[in-house]
Amino acid sequence: DELAILNKTLTIPKIPFERVKYDDAISYLQNNDSQIKWGEDLGTEDERLLGQIMSKKGFDFYFITKYPLESKPFYTMPYKEKYSCGFDLECKGVELASGSQRIHDVSLLEKRIKALGLNVDDLESYLHSFKYGMPPHGGFGFGIERFIMELLDINNVRECILFPRDRTRLHP
Repeated sequence: DELAILNKTLTIPKIPFERVKYDDAISYLQNNDSQIKWGEDLGTEDERLLGQIMSKKGFDFYFITKYPLESKPFYTMPYKEKYSCGFDLECKGVELASGSQRIHDVSLLEKRIKALGLNVDDLESYLHSFKYGMPPHGGFGFGIERFIMELLDINNVRECILFPRDRTRLHP
């Protein structure tokens, strides 16, 4: 058994995972001496601190939801004007996944593109398919190496990647 070779055991997390609204996450952080301001994305240190706070509350896995709309890409579905239908899945302060419900209405997409100061003409090929109808949809990116790192309690994500790369190492 591979886990025995690694001297690891797996703990099944409790479900459903806790959901923390961005506003609450910011409050938790500010109440624990973080200098983060509303509207800023959580950096590595703030994610770690939030992970410690959430672990004390009994949650290793949790979703951060309702991010500010202006902090998300143009294709992220708005929620009540100032928020987005975007989320991050975190485990002990490490982001494992990030995603959102996507905008499927071409006029709303064009409005968001303009609101972010982008040129609609530059995205015409992207927008073209939406003009013929697009169903509601969403998407996310999952960091499998980060998940393995957390699952097996490995200290560095590079130990979970077959051929790790960084700015100075491009070849195996």
